[in-house]
Amino acid sequence: MTRGVLKSTVTRLKPRIGSFVESLEAFSSGDFVLSAELLSGGQSLKEAILLSRSLLRLGEPERATSVLAHADLSNVPHELAAEALVVRIASFNVLGKFEEAANLAVEARVRCISAGIAAIEAELLFIEALGHIFGNNYAAAEASAKSILDLELASNSWLTSKTYSFNLEYMRFRACDLLGSIEGSRSNYELQAKWLLRAFDEFDRSGVRDDYMEAVVLSNFADVAVGVGLAGVADIALARSKRIEWSSSLAPFEFRIFSALAQASSIAGDQLGALRFLRRCNNCAPTAALQLRSTVERARILSDIGESFSSREELDHAIRLSKSIDWAKVSEHDQRQLVFLAAQVAGHNATEASRLLARYDGLKTARLDMISIRDDRFRAEELVARSAVLLANGENTSATIALLDALEIFNANNDPVSAANTAAELALLTGESRYIEIARVQSEKQPYSILARKVARLQEMVAASAPS
Repeated sequence: MTRGVLKSTVTRLKPRIGSFVESLEAFSSGDFVLSAELLSGGQSLKEAILLSRSLLRLGEPERATSVLAHADLSNVPHELAAEALVVRIASFNVLGKFEEAANLAVEARVRCISAGIAAIEAELLFIEALGHIFGNNYAAAEASAKSILDLELASNSWLTSKTYSFNLEYMRFRACDLLGSIEGSRSNYELQAKWLLRAFDEFDRSGVRDDYMEAVVLSNFADVAVGVGLAGVADIALARSKRIEWSSSLAPFEFRIFSALAQASSIAGDQLGALRFLRRCNNCAPTAALQLRSTVERARILSDIGESFSSREELDHAIRLSKSIDWAKVSEHDQRQLVFLAAQVAGHNATEASRLLARYDGLKTARLDMISIRDDRFRAEELVARSAVLLANGENTSATIALLDALEIFNANNDPVSAANTAAELALLTGESRYIEIARVQSEKQPYSILARKVARLQEMVAASAPS
């Protein structure tokens, strides 16, 4: 879990008349722009706290902290004062103002103790844990998060904060998600998946509605659990996805979830199911670049199952779509879709694939996403994509080196599914039995997958070439 640079765009609020209950409903559904608009003319402390929370989730920490900068906390209930301080601390942490956050934490802790409400103490611990994450102190973050799990319900713990129903179970949900992220940063993906499953249990017990955070955690779970081959992941993710009221503000997480479900269906041998999930991805894609990605994935699956005409239609559509995007102005996350398009185009048009890859390599952007994409997993995926373009241009040695590097990264990061698929490509290139064996071991765990079909073809090729 790495810290990125916040988006530079500022949400332009249009003041609207609405009740606090309406703004809370908008917050719970993930519509933070509407929540903030409904609160923009508010005067009470509870309205200011919820407005600050909304602005934080919109990625505007400067405005979030300014809302509460001059709040008079001298004559308000301890639990409300503590909550206001906790939200300001969260804003300071995101801004990297750790000294200011630490100074406020002293008063916040006193207020939490005076309030005697476990949920508020838990939120303070959680915000402190996030501060440690931003400061790259993962051990301290882990200790703070686990302290939340050790908190016991106090006699008056039925009380919740005045602006939002953050109870202790909800904060345990957030703590489990954070602990999962820490394990993910260590490449302990199976343990991350287990923490996220526990997070869902805590969330269900909380009774809190927070479509945004449920969508965030579910997308993390789907990504990780599919990657490690966790049994039943598709059923869990699909069932939980039906609980969420999907809206445009949640589209990035909807896209991630159904992309993972498509991958899970493909692994299970249900290619038609995978295509249906990718169609949903295409419909909910928050950007044209991600719409392109789902189209490219459909083209790949159609090609793998022998539907070459339909695959080419999808690919042609993806190429047309790529020409309508101003790649220099999109996020770094979106720019990388050019690499995957190039890889799929390579099998049909090596010149066009090389042009797409050169376009990607020439891009420069000053904008970063909240989560850095320059991680090991993407580096390995990029190497695999580059190998397809190199191979199409007859550069077999360079393609082999790229795949070997990718295989090493996938193995180091405990990603057996990606490692097996990469090994299958290496086996096709080199004919070496050790790569066939790597792919075979994983294919036996997913006997109906496209990987299993590749392994079967490889074994037939080996048998055919063996001396009689």
